[in-house]
Amino acid sequence: MFYENTSRILNKQLSGFALSRAHRTHALLAVLLIFHAVLLGYSACKHSPTVDEPAHLAAGVSHWKYNNFDLYSVNPPLVRMVAAIPVLFSDPKLNWSGYQGVEGHRDEFSVGRSFAQANGQRLFWLVTLSRFACIPFSMVGLYLCFQWSRELFGDASGLLAAILWCFSPTILANGPLITPDVPSATATLASLYCLWKWLNDPSWTIALTLGGVLGFGLLIKSTLLVIGVYCFSVWIVVSALQTYRGNSKLLRGGTIQMLVVIIMSAAILNAGYLFEGSFRSLGSYQFRSQSLSGLKHSTDNEQRGNRFKGTVLAKLLVPVPANYLLGIDAQKWDFEEGKKRILWDELRTGPEGWWYFYLVAAAVKIPIGVLLLIIPSTYSCISAIKNGTLGIQIFLLVPLTLLFSLVSSQSGLSYWRYVIPALPIFLIWLSQSACLIHARSAYGIALIGLSLGWFLSSSLSVYPHSLSYFNEFAGGPKHGIHWMVDSNLDWGQDLIYLQDWIHDNPQAAGMNLEYFGHYDPEVAGVEVRSCLAIRKTSVPIGLPCVDAGDPEWYAISATELAFKAAKSGNSDELPWYQFLMQQEPDARAGHSILIYKIRNSEKKQIDLL
Repeated sequence: MFYENTSRILNKQLSGFALSRAHRTHALLAVLLIFHAVLLGYSACKHSPTVDEPAHLAAGVSHWKYNNFDLYSVNPPLVRMVAAIPVLFSDPKLNWSGYQGVEGHRDEFSVGRSFAQANGQRLFWLVTLSRFACIPFSMVGLYLCFQWSRELFGDASGLLAAILWCFSPTILANGPLITPDVPSATATLASLYCLWKWLNDPSWTIALTLGGVLGFGLLIKSTLLVIGVYCFSVWIVVSALQTYRGNSKLLRGGTIQMLVVIIMSAAILNAGYLFEGSFRSLGSYQFRSQSLSGLKHSTDNEQRGNRFKGTVLAKLLVPVPANYLLGIDAQKWDFEEGKKRILWDELRTGPEGWWYFYLVAAAVKIPIGVLLLIIPSTYSCISAIKNGTLGIQIFLLVPLTLLFSLVSSQSGLSYWRYVIPALPIFLIWLSQSACLIHARSAYGIALIGLSLGWFLSSSLSVYPHSLSYFNEFAGGPKHGIHWMVDSNLDWGQDLIYLQDWIHDNPQAAGMNLEYFGHYDPEVAGVEVRSCLAIRKTSVPIGLPCVDAGDPEWYAISATELAFKAAKSGNSDELPWYQFLMQQEPDARAGHSILIYKIRNSEKKQIDLL
C-alpha cells in the first residue's frame, strides 16, 4: 500500500513537472513580449518626431475627421489612423492652411508643419501617444515569428526567432514609429504564414483568415499587392504539381476559396477607404509617374498624363480606391525622380543609384552576430533538404529573395527601412540553426551561443539609439555618416537629447542648429536658433549660421552635414562643411546631431577656405 501511494504521488508530481516544461516556452515568449513592449515604449518617449511623423499624424487625424484620404496617399491609411486614435481624444490643435485639395498633390508635409506649429512643444507628447498605439503591430510580428518558426523547426527555433525580432536594432528603431514599415513586415509575415497553413490544409477557416490578413495588409502598405500576387502564383504552382501527381484536392477545393480570398481582400481594401473613388475608369485618372502617365521625365513637377487614354483599357473599372492607385503612382514617381542619397561619402541624385545598396546596407546595418547565424542555418538547411524538406526552404527563400530584389531594383530611393518586410522571413530562416541544439552539436551550439551573445551586446549597447545603429564592421554609429544617412542614420529623432544636452550645458542655449526635419525646432520648444529661420533673412559670410556675432556653439544634423559636405561641385558652401566633416564633434545628441564649439581660430581658418 505504501509503495502504491508513493508511486501515485510521484507520478502526479512528474506529470505536473512535464506540464510546466510544456508551458515554459510560452512563459519565455511572454517575457520577450513584455520586454519588447517596454523597449519600444521607452524609445517612443525618448525620441523627437522623425521627418515623416507629423505629416502621418496630421493625415491620420484628417481621415477620421473628414472621411477624406487625400493626405499622404502615397501610403495606405490604416497605420496612421490607428496612430491618430489616442490623439483625437487629446484635443490637438488643427491647422489645415497647407491643404490645397488638388487630386494627386502631396500636401501632407505642409499640413504636418502647420500641425507642428499649432501644437508647439505639445507635439512631442502627441507623437508619443500615437506611437504607443503602433507598438502592438511589432508585438504581433514577434509572436508570429515565434509561432511559425516553432511549427517549422521546433521550440528552440521559435524562441530564437522571437529573440532576433525582439532585439533587432531595425525593429527597435522603426517599431514605435508612426510609419508603415514594421506593420507591413507583420502583415507580410501573417499573409505568408496563412498561405503556408492553407496549402497544407485548404479549409475555409484558414482561407477566410488569409483573405482578411491580405485585405488589412493592403491597407497598411501597397507592397502587399506583391504578396497577394505571390500567394496566387504559389497556389497555381502547387496545385499544378499536386494535380500532376494525381492529387487534385487543392485545385478543386482551393479554386473557390482562392477566389473568395481575392474578393475578400479587395472588399476590405475598398471599405477601408469608405469606397472613395472605387471603380473609376482607368482613363479618368491624371498620373504623375512616367510609368503610368506615359510622359517623359520633366522638370515640371505638376505635369500629368495618362498613357491609357485612347486605348481599350481606358474604360476599365479599377477595383481599388482612387487614392490607392494615385498613391502607387506617387510612389513610382518618387523612385523615378530619385532623392539625394549617400553611400561611402558619395552623393547621388536622380533615379540612378547603386544596385548593390541594400547588400551593403545589410552588411553594415545587420548585427554581425546575426550574420554569423547564416553559417549554422545553411548547415541546417542542407541537412533538412537531404531529409526531404526542400519545400519549406523554398517557401521561405523565394519570397525573401523576391522582396529583396524588388527593393534593390528601385534605386531612386535608398532607405534600409524599405527592406523591413523581408526581415522576419530572414529571421525565421536563421532560426533553423537552433536545430543544431537538438542534434547536440558542440560546434553548432558554441557558434550559436557566440552569435547570440554578440548580437545582444551589440544591439543593446546602442539602444535606444537603434535608428542610428551600425555594426562593428562599419565602425558603429559614429562612423555611420560615411556609409549612409537620412532614415538610415538620422531622421530628425534626437531633438529631445539635444535639449537635454543644452540643459546640462546652459552656456549653449540659443545655439544655432541646422536640423534635418520638416518642422522648426524652436516651435517645438528646443532652445536653439533654427537655421531654417535664419536663412529666410540672411546667410552669414563664412560658415553658414556662424559669424562673429553668433554663439560659438553650433549643431548640425548628420544628414545635413553629409549632404552638404559631399562633393557635388555646385555649392560655394561646400568647403566649410567639408572642414566640419573632418573634425571630431565636441559633443553629440544621440548619434544624429553633431555639436561643435566654433573657436575664433577655426572661424578664421574657415573663412580662408
